[in-house]
Amino acid sequence: MIVRTREDLSGDRVTSSHIAVKVDDVDAAFGRIDHHGIIKEPGYQPTAGARTAFLEDPDGSVVELIEPL
Repeated sequence: MIVRTREDLSGDRVTSSHIAVKVDDVDAAFGRIDHHGIIKEPGYQPTAGARTAFLEDPDGSVVELIEPL
């Protein structure tokens, strides 16, 4: 569940704008998801040591798929 708020988040608090889900195979997971709402096709993140894809769900929440390399 993602709770949206308009509360001021200024200060030293750490925030995130999406949730991430670890998967065994980004391409397989990506292939099972309806391609509506794709933000970024699967790609490599060499500095993070992972393959990732970003999607937007029907409610507008951003979901990141992460496959550790």
